[in-house]
Amino acid sequence: MDHYTPYGSGNDQQAPSEELPDDLDMNLDQGSQQDEKQARLDYVKSVVPPPKPKQKWPIIVLVVVVVLLLAGGGYFFFKQHKANKTTKQHKTTMSQVVVPSSTSTSSSTTHYVSNGNDLNLDFDYPSTWSVTPASNDNPNDTTITLSSPLVKITNDSNTSVTGKVVVTIRPGTAQLSELSSGESTTGQASVQIAYAKPTSDQYQYPYLTFIHLPPGNDADSAFEEALISGNTPFAKGQSITESSVSVDPIIAASFYSCTTDACTGSGATPLSITNDTWQNDAVFQQTLAIFESMQLN
Repeated sequence: MDHYTPYGSGNDQQAPSEELPDDLDMNLDQGSQQDEKQARLDYVKSVVPPPKPKQKWPIIVLVVVVVLLLAGGGYFFFKQHKANKTTKQHKTTMSQVVVPSSTSTSSSTTHYVSNGNDLNLDFDYPSTWSVTPASNDNPNDTTITLSSPLVKITNDSNTSVTGKVVVTIRPGTAQLSELSSGESTTGQASVQIAYAKPTSDQYQYPYLTFIHLPPGNDADSAFEEALISGNTPFAKGQSITESSVSVDPIIAASFYSCTTDACTGSGATPLSITNDTWQNDAVFQQTLAIFESMQLN
């Protein structure tokens, strides 16, 4: 007798297999994959240590170094600017002391012209000085003599005395009688000066030689005359004679201590000075300005 079954009759009928829906099967596959990925990720994290957090101190150090460099640069610039300014002021002061500029003395100077054959020249001199012969009145090449007023001068003993400076301009054929004894020496080494407005035939940078004349004080470095020796320099302590100097014209300045207002003859004796007095006493600044104003034709 056949038994009834809900799936049909007889032994030929088989119960249908229990198949899962397709979408459920896909979800299971995706879940499995996610679990596998998570497992791999957990494994990698367990093997590879976590990255260390970035430290900020190198950046901080770099910023500090940059700030210090900028601050140091600013300070150096300030110091350098201040030093340059000081140097420029120092140079200006030295220029005014050693070589008075023509602009600072133009209002108190007089222009001199010599119209001789040998002494064909011109120059500027302080209006307070006296000069003979008069300007534009020297056709016979007479020695030109400039005399300063009586002033206080510091001698080689560092004592202030009353004295004066006499500048002479002689033809090249004149004698250097002050050197005739053969006993004169140089109290200082020669230095070069610069003519302010030299002519085309004029040696622009002549040597200035400082001469110790007998019977002046036999003190080291002292001298009683400054002579423009052209392109011939002399060392300190060197003997100097008439034959040692060959210049045209002969331009020299002699210094005198004065016991009378006239300061001539017995009332004038050679005055010994040092290089410090030459550079700093006002009357010698004027003397140097006269020298450098020379225009020789």
